[in-house]
Amino acid sequence: MRCLGLFLLLSLARPALGQTVVTGAVTDGDGAPVAFATVLVAGTSDGAATASDGRFAFRTTASGRRIVEARFVGYEPARARVRLGADTVRVDLVLREQLVDLGAAVVSADAFVAGAEVEGLSPLDVVTTPGAGADLFQAIRSFPGVSEAEEGAGLFVRGGDVAETAVVLDGATLLQPYQFESPQGGARSAVSPWLVRGTRFSTGGFSARYGDALSGVLALDSQDEPAAGAQTLDVGLAGASLGADVPLGRGGLRLAGTQTFTDALFWVNGRADEFESAPEATTGSLLASVPMGVAGRLKAVALGNTDRFGLRLDDPSFAGVFESDARNGLALVEWTDLRAGWAVAATASHAGRSSEQRFGALRLRPGAARTALRTTAERTVAHRTLLHLGAEAERREASYRGEVPAGDVADPEAAVTTFAETTRGARLGAWAEVETQATRRLVVIAGLRADHHDALGATVLDPRVSALIALDDETRLRVAAGRYSQAPDLGTVSLDQATNPDGPGLDVQRATHLIAGVLHEGGRVTLRAEAYAKTYRDLVVTRSGDVFGSVGEGHARGVDLFARLGAIETDRWSGWVSYSYLDASRTGVRRDGLDARLGEGTPTFAVRHSLNAVGKWRATSRLTTAARFRLGGGRSVTPIVGAVPAPVGDLFYPVDGPLGSETLPAYTRLDVTLTYSVPLGRRGSLVLYAASDNVLDRANAIGYRYAPDYTSRTLDASPFRRSVYAGATVILTAR
Repeated sequence: MRCLGLFLLLSLARPALGQTVVTGAVTDGDGAPVAFATVLVAGTSDGAATASDGRFAFRTTASGRRIVEARFVGYEPARARVRLGADTVRVDLVLREQLVDLGAAVVSADAFVAGAEVEGLSPLDVVTTPGAGADLFQAIRSFPGVSEAEEGAGLFVRGGDVAETAVVLDGATLLQPYQFESPQGGARSAVSPWLVRGTRFSTGGFSARYGDALSGVLALDSQDEPAAGAQTLDVGLAGASLGADVPLGRGGLRLAGTQTFTDALFWVNGRADEFESAPEATTGSLLASVPMGVAGRLKAVALGNTDRFGLRLDDPSFAGVFESDARNGLALVEWTDLRAGWAVAATASHAGRSSEQRFGALRLRPGAARTALRTTAERTVAHRTLLHLGAEAERREASYRGEVPAGDVADPEAAVTTFAETTRGARLGAWAEVETQATRRLVVIAGLRADHHDALGATVLDPRVSALIALDDETRLRVAAGRYSQAPDLGTVSLDQATNPDGPGLDVQRATHLIAGVLHEGGRVTLRAEAYAKTYRDLVVTRSGDVFGSVGEGHARGVDLFARLGAIETDRWSGWVSYSYLDASRTGVRRDGLDARLGEGTPTFAVRHSLNAVGKWRATSRLTTAARFRLGGGRSVTPIVGAVPAPVGDLFYPVDGPLGSETLPAYTRLDVTLTYSVPLGRRGSLVLYAASDNVLDRANAIGYRYAPDYTSRTLDASPFRRSVYAGATVILTAR
């Protein structure tokens, strides 16, 4: 089909008298096509940019013996001498890498799995990581820079809250990327790893292309249209899923659906009585992709998720059943093409989420929606220099409805006050970024980003710069510095305006990143070390519905170490080890009976030491086993040092000690998995798998449980003790 498209293009562009059509292809030293390379007739402006398959075609009025030249950032220019004058001339050009490959360097700066063709975790990496449960976020948590001291899927990056890391799919921000939402983010990712073609996970110093994020960015690229048909069925103790790849001419569809039902899992592991209603979830996704022209593509993606659970709570202040029902979704359309030498892309998206939390007479129904448009354009503007421009506009809405009891929260008959609030706002963003190969050993990336938040009446400018220095063919240094900003949640803005109408109002939250590191890639081995310092200001401080304002400050300093050996796709032995050291502090709220005051201390989500070791062994062509060991230094907690009796009733209000002044015992967990593949003729396979999480049956501490008057306490252990899981997957493919 590509040949036919090129033939039609050339037929419609039949050269006029004295013109020559120049065609050909640009490849690298390994024979792979080079997309978006610039091809020109030397001394003229006649030329074109290569398509995604490396091919090009253009007309020129030049004649005689001429030089045709191909250029792309990170490669030495390639030249060929041709004789122009005939109707059509073909020339193929091969680009040779310079000492520093800018494309690889950019990816390596933000991804833990480095290399020109690798953009982070592959789907196979995700599903074979023990303890991850085929969950994308759980697998990412095994890399450095993410605090590791609890079982949730939340991405707490380098001392930042989970809300400070943006999750982006094809340029669209996911409003709620988690299932079973909690203050720790959630239990699982709402994105299937099989929907994702590549990942780029940045823990700091990220590009000006990403805004409204203080700490990190997880950028996901969805799959393209399937090349062949396939069907997948998976059934396990906790759920079942179906998937199908359907080619349709040049384009195709990818469909997937999962039903999670955890009753059987909890029953097998003797935990059926822990939930009033066991967690359930239904997820679905649809992707449609169609190539357009020589280099373009139109893609549509829709994701949807519902989840629910009921949990019995036993707290000194209240006891009863907490129930939650949540829904969220994302729909986007992405268009990419090559126009006049520019690689252009545009994404239109709409995301929404709503939930209901019930406890006694308390009913809370928060909701949010976001409609956005994002456009980008990129091209080589000079020798070894790439320009990237972009703009985005978002329309946001946050709603908060519910009923609040006037008396005892746990009393279902208590009188209630009904409320309903909706806040709307918009964000406009624009950025420009230049990547240049300053010398054979130096790449510099400089960008400037501007964002305007109309709900705050604020405009911020965030300059960012990074540099990569090649010490030799295998070792690079990276330094980065920049300013980052993020608006507070619209619901918080609305609450502040309602409760503090004469106050100064909230401001944009800000952070400054300073980073220095080294990356070594040699054969099957990747080594990385990075030190960072991050400072916060204007953080919005809240507690239990009270907004204290943009009065927060803080810092995070630390070191991340990473070592990887081999890859599960190609090597019998593979795995990685990561370690993070973190020193963090930020403004928080100390309870003092009926009052509260601000203080400084280690936040509960900042873990000083985090160690992950993942090993995978392909024992035979059919049998694979893997293990993952996690060791966390224990979360910081704020001790309760006293209590004040309530004016009426038998309740007590706690008095907090210094923020984050105590540390829970170390977090330890060992997970193992085993998979066995059975061929089903020439067109399919059966994969049997079994897993055991927390093999050592460690009772990891998650906090303290206090007496009703707070005079005594005991350690509260995680319910995630040793458990087993098993299932089977059938994969059928078209030949």
